[in-house]
Amino acid sequence: MDRNRLLVVDDEPVVRELLSATLRFAGYTVGSAATGSEALDAARHAPPTWCCWT
Repeated sequence: MDRNRLLVVDDEPVVRELLSATLRFAGYTVGSAATGSEALDAARHAPPTWCCWT
């Protein structure tokens, strides 16, 4: 398991992409989702160490 895997969840594409890009630049592996349902699917597929719901 990647100890630096984050999942960013936000329904605003600009916010989601900005936060994801910033975290990638900081060295994290980042997944993203626009809805709670997408977040659950993403977490099942590649379990994150941390989630950021905004």
